[in-house]
Amino acid sequence: MDVTAARQAMKVLLEPYAGNRDKTAREEALQVLRSINDLEALQELIQVYPKLLTLESPSEGLCPPLVEAVKRGRLEIIRALLKHRVTMPPEQLVPPLYHQYEDNGFRGHWGTPLTTACMLGRHDIVRMLSDGTPDVDINEVDYDGYTPFLSAARGIADETEAQTRDRLAILRLLMDRGADVHAVKADSLRNSETLDKEFDEGLVHRPFVFRPRPGGLGNALSLAMEVVELNTSILQFLVKEAGVNVFKASLRTYQHFAYDHAFITPLGVGARYGNIKGVETLLSLFPDAEDHIRLLATTDATIVPEPRPAQQSPEDEMPVLFPLHAALLGKQKFRAPWGADDVLTTNETIRAATINAAYRQHYTPLHMVTSFDRIPLLLEVVKLGADLDTPAWMATD
Repeated sequence: MDVTAARQAMKVLLEPYAGNRDKTAREEALQVLRSINDLEALQELIQVYPKLLTLESPSEGLCPPLVEAVKRGRLEIIRALLKHRVTMPPEQLVPPLYHQYEDNGFRGHWGTPLTTACMLGRHDIVRMLSDGTPDVDINEVDYDGYTPFLSAARGIADETEAQTRDRLAILRLLMDRGADVHAVKADSLRNSETLDKEFDEGLVHRPFVFRPRPGGLGNALSLAMEVVELNTSILQFLVKEAGVNVFKASLRTYQHFAYDHAFITPLGVGARYGNIKGVETLLSLFPDAEDHIRLLATTDATIVPEPRPAQQSPEDEMPVLFPLHAALLGKQKFRAPWGADDVLTTNETIRAATINAAYRQHYTPLHMVTSFDRIPLLLEVVKLGADLDTPAWMATD
């Protein structure tokens, strides 16, 4: 791209938008800006518009140039933009629009430069950004609720060994620079959600108000367990080196029976997504039988918030969704090939405790699968030792 094309593209983007008449010209200009990979052209853009780093248009899918350069792995462009950033007055370094809406109701759906680089596993770019933007909070939360540490831990399926080494290097770098390893992915309760059974219908129709979801959508370990083919060395690092809490549960929505909220631990998340290698890895890190029972069949997980939200009666208590129950829900939703036996251990005592553990003091795995109308899955649970004589209203945990 030459300097003239860059100058013309910027001129188009800075002019007031006049509707469909300008649509083609703006789309072409946006494409020019996204594909910039020429330092001379970049310098021209900076001269024309010194606030280039803050240029974005959520309604047109235009993220800030630094985020775009990170996505495309353009190291020289990143260096040039960071060099320019040092010269900008503090009042011009405004946060991106993922923190606010445009007048037309749109807001950016991209991450920060750092969370984007962490998600992609680019150790070289993460180091470049952390060195070049020392004023940026290492725990800044992006539009999707991720901190840099959470982005790196979330990972990508089927990475090579070299890519996994880079991701581990990122996690260690972030820890060295003060990253909160216990952060949770930020999320809000929807207008239609409440933490108790006294629900105000008026909430549904009011403007959206951010109401923090207890425990967010999980800690780094929960997010990593969602990625079925994630290298298990990431999980081992999170538990053994970072000290991420394997018993810490997050509040999620599951539409089943008469209730739709339950706390779920990282092991439960892995079970629901069919992450068998992840489940095996976490169980192997806690080899004692007592630890296995705690992971698979008890509700003494670290609940967020503490104490649990007040309920009207013991039957309405909001407990942990056991991993086996979560696995059965996942198998039902995703029609996946994994089975209940993939979550259980070979220890007969643990298997017996798990197969008949009662969710919400009412429903054992057998009660749950009877509502799925799937005979093979029901027979599988019976074969594993489910008690056929326990009525749902008398089940105990």
